[in-house]
Parts: sequence; structure tokens; C-alpha cells
Amino acid sequence: MKRFLLILSALFLIGSSLFAEDSDDIEVQDEVQDEQAMNVRGDKFIKIALAGSIPLNFGGNSFKDGESQLEVGGTGSIGFYYFLNEYMALGADLGFGYQPTIGSNIFNYIPLTFAAMFQPTLAKFEFPITLSVGAAVENYLSETYFPGLFLKAEAGAFYRINPTWSLGFTGTWVGMPQWFKNSDYNYFGCFLDVGLSMRYHFF
Repeated sequence: MKRFLLILSALFLIGSSLFAEDSDDIEVQDEVQDEQAMNVRGDKFIKIALAGSIPLNFGGNSFKDGESQLEVGGTGSIGFYYFLNEYMALGADLGFGYQPTIGSNIFNYIPLTFAAMFQPTLAKFEFPITLSVGAAVENYLSETYFPGLFLKAEAGAFYRINPTWSLGFTGTWVGMPQWFKNSDYNYFGCFLDVGLSMRYHFF
């Protein structure tokens, strides 16, 4: 009987030890999974972007007139984003842009947009897909148009250099409609921005 109790006690101790090791293994695995998540809720980043801006059609109704009165220009922006979870973030961007005209004048604009971003990841690569809407101050010669609706659809690829910095490129479609009392002057400007971005990540 005593021998049986000793064997039972030994089995109990061994089982308890194995259970404790399994629990520790599970906790370690959970910690590893958390470390593998490149972004979590509450993470933030500041983005600085510069791009060349290609006018797709500007100066007429973009759905009917493909003739552009603008030449290739440039854009820049700074933005702040906050992650809701590993994949989703909300943010805002303040930018500027300019386009030389075929008459050697300058069309410029200053947009403020609010954005929703979905970002899948693969190893150290991040692939943000962002939709933005906002308003812009638009100026050409002595004429100013405000508020001008400003639309953006952007896709990019970034490499996470370290936990703090990432570098990548983006391609962005930009839509800038203008409406007037005389509908003959209404038009919808479309641009393709291609450029580089740098992001500073913090927690």
C-alpha cells in the first residue's frame, strides 16, 4: 500500500511538473507572437512624404476631356497615424502641391485630409492601403478656390529598417473636383503621385 502511495505521489509530482512546463511554454509562445506583431493597438507613426505629381487630365471634365493644361509638378506632406489594431489605423495629413501650367504659371494647393489605412505585413515589409478625404485651398494666379474637395487613394510598400524607422514608396491617385454656379466651368482634376516616404514609429 505504501509503495502504491509513493508511486501515485511520484506520478502526481511528475504530472504537475509537466503541466507547469506546458504553461510556461504557452506563455513564451504568446510573448513571441506579440513580439512578431509589427504593430499593435496604440502604436503611432509620423510620415513625411515627397512625390512627383503627374496630371492625368486637368482643365476640363476628367471623364470627357483627356487634355491636360498642366505639366509634371511635385507634392509633399506630413501625417500622423494611430493604430486601432495590428492592421487598421486612422490618421491625418497636411500637404502642399504645385503644378506648372503650359502658360508658365503655377497652380498650387494646400490640402488637409483625414485617412483610414489598412496595412498587411510580411516579415519586415508593410503594405499600406489608404483612403483619404478632406479639403484644400487651391490657388491659380489671383483666383482662390476654397473649400475644394480633395480625394486620395494610396498604396505603398515599406521596409521596416528597425522598430523606429521604415522607408518605402507610394503611388497615389488624387481627385480634385471644382464646381461653379455656371456648370460650364465645372471640372475634375486627376493626378498620379509617385514618391518616397519615411515613417517614424513610436509607442
